[in-house]
Amino acid sequence: MLRKSLAFAALLAGSALPSSLHAQAVATIGAGNTLVTVQAGTPGTALRSQAITGLAAGDVLLGLDARPAAPRTFYSTGASGQLYAINANTGTAVRIGAPITLPPGATAAGYDFNPVVDRLRVVTNNGANLRLDPNTGLVAGLDTNVAYAVGDVAAGVLPRVTGAAYTNNVVGATQTTLYVIDSGRGSLAIQGSLLGAPVSPNIGTLTTVGALGVNTSDRVGFDISAQGQALATLTDPTTGVTSLYSVNLSTGQATLVGALVGNTGYTGLSFSAAPTASFAASGNQVAVANAIDGFIGVPSVETTNFYNAFDALPNDAERQAALNQFTPGGYSLLPDLSMRTAEFQQFTTLRYLRDYRAGGTGVEGTAGVAAPGERKFGSFLVARGGTGKYRAAGDRPGVSYGESSVIGGMDLRFGEKSLIGVSGGYSRIDARLSPNAENSHFDNWFAGGYGTFGVGPAYVDLYGSYGEGTINLKRRVGFGNFDTAYQARTRSRTWVAGGAVGLSFNFAGVEVEPSAGLRYTDTKFRGFSEGQNFGAFTFGEERYKSVLSNVGLRLGGAFEVGTATVRPEVRGAWRREWKEDGARTINYGFGGVPNGNLAYVTTPLDRDYGTFGAGFTVSGPTSPLSFVVDWNADLIGDRQLHTITGGARLTF
Repeated sequence: MLRKSLAFAALLAGSALPSSLHAQAVATIGAGNTLVTVQAGTPGTALRSQAITGLAAGDVLLGLDARPAAPRTFYSTGASGQLYAINANTGTAVRIGAPITLPPGATAAGYDFNPVVDRLRVVTNNGANLRLDPNTGLVAGLDTNVAYAVGDVAAGVLPRVTGAAYTNNVVGATQTTLYVIDSGRGSLAIQGSLLGAPVSPNIGTLTTVGALGVNTSDRVGFDISAQGQALATLTDPTTGVTSLYSVNLSTGQATLVGALVGNTGYTGLSFSAAPTASFAASGNQVAVANAIDGFIGVPSVETTNFYNAFDALPNDAERQAALNQFTPGGYSLLPDLSMRTAEFQQFTTLRYLRDYRAGGTGVEGTAGVAAPGERKFGSFLVARGGTGKYRAAGDRPGVSYGESSVIGGMDLRFGEKSLIGVSGGYSRIDARLSPNAENSHFDNWFAGGYGTFGVGPAYVDLYGSYGEGTINLKRRVGFGNFDTAYQARTRSRTWVAGGAVGLSFNFAGVEVEPSAGLRYTDTKFRGFSEGQNFGAFTFGEERYKSVLSNVGLRLGGAFEVGTATVRPEVRGAWRREWKEDGARTINYGFGGVPNGNLAYVTTPLDRDYGTFGAGFTVSGPTSPLSFVVDWNADLIGDRQLHTITGGARLTF
């Protein structure tokens, strides 16, 4: 009856090598303490091979196992009795505590983590049975030596246990069964009872499952995956060649998969999680993944939380999306978001100057312009609200924002086509830099000047400003059970200079105005840091320069509504960015990891895009006051930006 129960439970735990296992990786220790990783289905070809560094001089590792509570980390004990935590991706080993005294005469051991209590089981080839605390390296329990149960087919035979593996290898497991390989008998056994009760593995009682069907030396490795798939490395006692086998936990039968790399000997075996970078879809994601996987020693709580959530994601697309949240893609749009203030100044100033020349900023009849030899003053106050979206592309996430801005100016007018003035204003941008982030806030103040000079149908418009801003940044990374928010604060300063040249014609009451312009923007951001938590960014000072060209056409007119004159217009323009028009590299620090000095290559916005708009002014026959309402949109390319402007102009 006991044997039937064992067989049934083992069938639930694992059997022969399934096709899904061909996609799984396993690691083992080669000559010279080399960590060798292979695909389980093709053990003769190495995926990775790297020297294990950080070991005590002359130490030789005796076993290998991954700790469920510390993802991407192997543990191993050296012949010196020293416990090591080994980064599964880099091979860097860190000593845990001081060396212990190994049982006398032990030259090989079975080695595996109990996922229920997070303790490392060590069972030696001379019968010793003990537990190690992976946090201190100390012996957590010196248990009863292993021996076959009374009535077992091997009762009275001294076991030579050289391989050990627990089932349910996952964090939070509540039950587990310990299987061991006896290299002396070439057999598989259970230590303790199925699922560890009523007889604990600490008692050391062994019950035979069945023969492996393979002769092996004491150079054995054994592991059971979280899905219950059992593999073993068994070494031919004659040739010394270690081969990978699948093990049927219900019968003990070992089935050859193939010889390991190089047809030589290996020690230990552990299933190995794929490097985080293997899921990456871009170089930027690879850089972040390698930084995360580059931890030294035991991964931090935050790193562990990341791995647990990352590994639980259902597919590679979601893993790539998760990695992308750890790149500064949203921050790559800081220059363009800051330049919305420059865009506001350009639009409102040039619109004001066009309306001045067309007679839409003052008293009807005199049009608010000065007669020859006369001086007049003009002023304006305009507010704008808007929303915008930048489409996601490459590693750059989709970014949305809202805008509220105000600008005012006062000018001195010379004749009918010339003026010079000063202006100043404030702009607020509330931007969501990633889909699940809270709004970041851009507050910008600026002051500058403007002017226009005309001869005949030709004119030249000029404007410029200096501004400073405060930026409160908020970012959130969230996927699966991982959710972390980051904050930072920085300042900016911006120089803006621009102008336009054009011709104004009137054909039977229809105003036709072709124009071309340039705008130069120089923005500098102070360095800032989100802190030192896992995934936090640190940036040095960055400077961005933009040269934007604009070629457009405006059509307008005028008609009477009662005693008021309404001047509508429509316009369109094609723009091109000439300077910041390609990918650029942003150097940044990635918090919480030792090698977090990374470079991010941006996915640039389209250098060419279109802008369209329409609006009108209203002025009266005697009032020095006029009003303007306008709509403008950038709709071509990777931008969808809309603004509504309204304001008043006063001539005196």
